[in-house]
Amino acid sequence: MKPLSFLSLLLAALVGGLLAKAPLTTASHATETALARVLRTQTLRCGYVLSEPYLLRDPNTGRFSGIAFDTMTALTKELGLKLDWAEETGWGSFQEGLNAGKFDAMCVPVYQSGARAKIALLTTPLFYDTLFMTKREGDPRFDSRESINQPSVRIKIIDNAAKAVKDDLFPQAQEDFAVQAVDETQLYLDVAARKADVGFGNQGGLRRFNASSPTKLAFALGGQPVRLFATSLAVKLGETDLKNALDTSIAALTTAGVTQKIVALYAPQFRLSAP
Repeated sequence: MKPLSFLSLLLAALVGGLLAKAPLTTASHATETALARVLRTQTLRCGYVLSEPYLLRDPNTGRFSGIAFDTMTALTKELGLKLDWAEETGWGSFQEGLNAGKFDAMCVPVYQSGARAKIALLTTPLFYDTLFMTKREGDPRFDSRESINQPSVRIKIIDNAAKAVKDDLFPQAQEDFAVQAVDETQLYLDVAARKADVGFGNQGGLRRFNASSPTKLAFALGGQPVRLFATSLAVKLGETDLKNALDTSIAALTTAGVTQKIVALYAPQFRLSAP
């Protein structure tokens, strides 16, 4: 009986030890920071939106190109990491993917705004982009702010940054906020189809839409932009270590002249600093 009792005690101790360790392992994964996960896997998982000139995908090969692709390729090389374009998301919903852990960063730069700062940590700016109002080509209306800021005017919006501009400049106009839109294509389509009178857009997006659409769009307000935005990568709220690592790498690329070369190649209209 003594050998059996000793064996039983030994097995009980082993099982008890394994059970005791299991919650600790689970807890450690649950509390792992985004940077710790990135360093453990040696991979930065990216959320993305397809938007010219930021990120394009060849429909035949599936290969990515654009200013965000080149920037993130250089940035992850600077960090010694692999790059994974993990999931397509939307301008108005990317924070959901961050919060759910589907990707580590929104790697197509987003416009900085107070509304965005409430839902994600934004890195130091990569460059500065201009936001315009779009209308149907040939529409004689909407060449002044007063003509847009009317209760009868319907504005298409796809993200929080544009909504903040709408509330600031055109508070009297109606808004159609398509928060789940994957990219700005739906915005241009709705303006072209007269589901909205005007919408927000940028130079690359308008050019891409007009290249394939029989109904052409143009910039409202005489072609004058409504806002200059700093563009940043975004990470989950609280993930300051990952943000700091990205900030440092962005600064290194700028100092080395890498960012300037990428911008000159894809979007020479972008600014590299605030005016």
